[in-house]
Amino acid sequence: MNKYVIHLMSMFLFILAALVVPHSIMASTVGSCQPGSYPTISAAVAAATPGTIIKVCPGTYPEQVVIATSLTLEGIQGGNADRAIITVPGSGFSTVVTTPVFGTTVTPQVLVTVPGVNISNITVDGTGASISTGFFAGIFYESGASGIVKGVTTRNQTGSFNGVGIWAENGNPNSESVTIENSSVHDVNDLGIFVASTQIPPSLTATILKNDVASSNSSIFNYNANATITSNVVDGGNYGILMYPNAVGSIISNTVVNTMIYGIYDAAQTSHSIKSNLIWNSTDVGIAMISPTNATIELNTITKAPVGIEFNCSPGPNTVKSNNISDVTTGLDQVPVSVGSLVNVYNNVDTIRTGGCGFARTTALPSPLYRN
Repeated sequence: MNKYVIHLMSMFLFILAALVVPHSIMASTVGSCQPGSYPTISAAVAAATPGTIIKVCPGTYPEQVVIATSLTLEGIQGGNADRAIITVPGSGFSTVVTTPVFGTTVTPQVLVTVPGVNISNITVDGTGASISTGFFAGIFYESGASGIVKGVTTRNQTGSFNGVGIWAENGNPNSESVTIENSSVHDVNDLGIFVASTQIPPSLTATILKNDVASSNSSIFNYNANATITSNVVDGGNYGILMYPNAVGSIISNTVVNTMIYGIYDAAQTSHSIKSNLIWNSTDVGIAMISPTNATIELNTITKAPVGIEFNCSPGPNTVKSNNISDVTTGLDQVPVSVGSLVNVYNNVDTIRTGGCGFARTTALPSPLYRN
């Protein structure tokens, strides 16, 4: 083999190696725990290229963060601390967006506008925010955005506005996905975790997994998205977990306690499953069926409530079976005559079943839409 051929083969192998070996992942740091770091998260985000990992040192960062590049934002340990906190900037919020879901404004502390943005180990604190209209959100994934939110805390999105901990929506026909997992959402005065789509079928797929959520109004709200809501702990508020009429998905193995109205609110009109949830101490209803269809409600444990399962005269077809209903005044309320035998387990129930739908509730079933 002559030198010319050897040279060509060497060049070919070099070019092939360059194509198949990935480039090094870019990384940058924010804060004071490492030298050469950016002073603010916004400065690091502005300088980032797609795929950059931005590591945020423990500390307080009073800024509004707008992420328009696919990247990872993660808090890191520094010394004896492990909390990076995004707080309200003294100058206020310069970026406000309009949501196609409600047609009103949202002021986000962290705004994600593109696909492929992951956020982890960050606290977003809304203390001291002054918002005159619309919603105030800790983390907001707008239409067309996607990513993973993992191990974050959103807190104190509260005040004279409608506060939301984590909000992801999609008003576009192109499909997007968001995962929200192992996160803590608390001290929020409206919606804890809110996922929404304006498309039918939904163009947003959401995984809501192993979060701890406490909201004054609605803790986990599937507003017509495709959402699997699994193994979360929901404490307090008016409503625990909600599915709206065009919602798709499931509510499985969650713990819902101390809700003021409904533990689970089911209005979905597509095939869906509400299974193996633990619902305790609802002031009004454990599971409220707001005219759903093709629901399978089974193996749930409902304890300590005036009503275990409220049928609200919903004709279905729905499958309600193998639920354990204990220490309630009425086990099954307003069951249509057309619904036959319902095989559930009852313990210490004053009235197992009311029906015929000739008896109206003394109070109307309220809607969990946001407060004005």
